[in-house]
Amino acid sequence: MKRVSIILLFLMTSSIILPSTNLGVASSEVVCCESIQYDLVFSGSASNGLLSPFESTLGNEKKSEVGSAITQSTEVGRWSGQTNYGGEYPSHTATFILPYRINDGAGVTINASVELRFGSQVNTGSTALPQTFLPGDEGVLELDVDVSSGTLLSEDSIIVIFSVQELLLPTGANPSIEFLWGTSEYRGSISIDAPLFDIEIDEPIIEGRSAHVPIKFNSGYGAQLIAESTFEFYANGNLIEQLPVSTQGNLLTWTWAADISIEDGTYPFNIKINFQNGSSITTGTEFEIEFGE
Repeated sequence: MKRVSIILLFLMTSSIILPSTNLGVASSEVVCCESIQYDLVFSGSASNGLLSPFESTLGNEKKSEVGSAITQSTEVGRWSGQTNYGGEYPSHTATFILPYRINDGAGVTINASVELRFGSQVNTGSTALPQTFLPGDEGVLELDVDVSSGTLLSEDSIIVIFSVQELLLPTGANPSIEFLWGTSEYRGSISIDAPLFDIEIDEPIIEGRSAHVPIKFNSGYGAQLIAESTFEFYANGNLIEQLPVSTQGNLLTWTWAADISIEDGTYPFNIKINFQNGSSITTGTEFEIEFGE
């Protein structure tokens, strides 16, 4: 009789400790992204600058000054970087943006070009011929580069080279033009359409009326992508206010506490990631949910 009482006590204790669950991740789905549009911002020196998709690299103003006329191709700036994440990218137009400041003059006449390298593939763009006039004390030089489709390997470098073929300065005591980058005010960048990360949504883990939805962000930047991004998660169309649990550096798990009135069925789950100023991705999928007691 005493042994039976002990067994009953153990079963009662187990029922208190262990909730009614339907645990286990049966499957996962990659919902995004083969290729996305984003900016690579410029930082570092003119001869050995850096490319990064993160605004946190901005902060120190850098410049390359030209103080005399140019009549042959002269390299003004070079930036490079790796995303450490590969995949195919489509044909697209990349836009190169570089602020400038003119000293002792109201404008300059320029012919310039940009070379954009994806690994071994080289794409170029240039100012309109025969000459382009840059007006004012300050402004932004913008060049388009037509990019052919291809494949970017995870170990490939992305390189941007800005060169001036011809530059005519105004008459003055000490005229010059400064090309600027590295800060939020003088934000040099090139917009591209290329692989950067993918988003993988695991099948929800059901625990009673709660659905735990793990979402994995695979990228070459690891935890930095999560640390420097903001997220919005929607379950059945409703924004989940509760913060996700972060594990493994690149895995976020949101919990949907479903109302008692919601029955078993198929429900949508959507994620929005804002990973740089003005760039965001929204994607999602749906899963069949069978709630526990």
